[in-house]
Amino acid sequence: MNYKINSSQKELSVREKFDEQGIAHITNQELIMLILGSGIKDCPIDRLSWQVLNALDFKDSDELYDHLRKIKGIGKNKAKTMCACVELGKRLGSRNKKAIHCSTDVIPLVNHYSFESVEYFLCITINAANEFIKIHEISKGSTNSARIHPKEVFLQVLHDNGNAVIFVHNHPSGNTNPSSQDIHLTKMLMKGAKIIGIPILDHIILGSNGYFSMADSKLLQQIENEVNNEI
Repeated sequence: MNYKINSSQKELSVREKFDEQGIAHITNQELIMLILGSGIKDCPIDRLSWQVLNALDFKDSDELYDHLRKIKGIGKNKAKTMCACVELGKRLGSRNKKAIHCSTDVIPLVNHYSFESVEYFLCITINAANEFIKIHEISKGSTNSARIHPKEVFLQVLHDNGNAVIFVHNHPSGNTNPSSQDIHLTKMLMKGAKIIGIPILDHIILGSNGYFSMADSKLLQQIENEVNNEI
């Protein structure tokens, strides 16, 4: 039997999750649900928030308002509220540069991805002062090497004028042990990093009960040694 949850129950569960677990455990979609407050008759809040989340992939903030207005159920006020939230986040983020020295400095920036039901592959760009620049969502739904190409990844680093990069992806299963596919992907990206001279500082795997750092475990160094022997 499939249990159906109506939009009011879904909204309530998000608010309860906020109260019981805190903001760090709220997914991006759930944050949007809290901002929107409610859906409409033909589009419940969970579906509406998913459409808004997809709209936020627009890199040009000037186009975001018009794109949001095309979504059924998003009126002028909700579109303006969402744009205001995005702009405030950008302004505060640019003002508060965070130094990244180890895996524990990275986790607060990405921990909410631990609770996503699909896999995300993230590229975090770092400047010359070891400060966080930006988080890029490279892939959603799978982290296999067929979907993640070094060219796409390192274009983001070069665009940000980054001096180093950290990779992060989540395992919806909760198991943080690196798979053979994870190691193969890291090795492929390491080869690309060597060519353009961008160091990979870490590859972190997130799970609902913790995380695995390839740098902390020395696995990243082992992969780098293998790449050095091959090139």
